Amino acid sequence: LDKDEDGEIETTWLERQPTSKDLHWFRTQYGRLQELESYVERSLKVLESYEQYTINAYFQAMLEGLEYVLKWAEEHPKLIDDLPASSDPYVQSQVQWLKSKKG
Repeated sequence: LDKDEDGEIETTWLERQPTSKDLHWFRTQYGRLQELESYVERSLKVLESYEQYTINAYFQAMLEGLEYVLKWAEEHPKLIDDLPASSDPYVQSQVQWLKSKKG
């Protein structure tokens, strides 16, 4: 994540843009972290304050980073349309999900 000239956060890929399988992995991890959020919050209560801060900051950074990745995918519908056809049901489900976010 980088800031543009207006100070807005934007997603910058270091090597290559993600594939549909990458996007599926990001979406799966985001969902998994959302499911864990209340557990993490409850678990932090038994830790020292500096440990709470560190773990919570890392957890929230992971969520935020994945949110920006998924937002980026939704803002680039041309890339979604250009995904190659695949007979892999896993890839097909991801392409379908991304296309549903366009409309």
